[in-house]
Amino acid sequence: MADKLSITQLKELQIFKDLPLKQQAMLEAYFENDRNKAKSILSAYHCSERSARTMAYELYQSPRIMEIIAMADGQDFLRVRFEAELERAIRNKRTTPQQIKALQLCAKVHGFIAPEPEDEDGRQKFAVGDVIVQDGTKYRIEAVEIE
Repeated sequence: MADKLSITQLKELQIFKDLPLKQQAMLEAYFENDRNKAKSILSAYHCSERSARTMAYELYQSPRIMEIIAMADGQDFLRVRFEAELERAIRNKRTTPQQIKALQLCAKVHGFIAPEPEDEDGRQKFAVGDVIVQDGTKYRIEAVEIE
């Protein structure tokens, strides 16, 4: 787990600077108001409370916003971002098989899923086309005819 970051440290990060100014103000208010999402929206967007609740749901589901909050909390922001994308894919009725495979690949590359079971000889089983990571290097499993 990484160190927690203060709002001052977050504001120095490029990911924070890349946010629209209102979202930057929203996050500042979020950390200043005991992480109250609705109050932070009201402060930054000057809207009704009802609109603030709706906007809070949408804005705080943004992978970039979630990543910044994870960084502030010292969490693994790659995992937080992946989990947000996974939740979005689960809720989306139009998620394609290619998107699912991309999520599986991301999970494997970052070590978010357990390795494949081993066979009776203690070797891991991999399918042709799988991407594996060994000592930080990515390898794709290929089928080669042996004579």
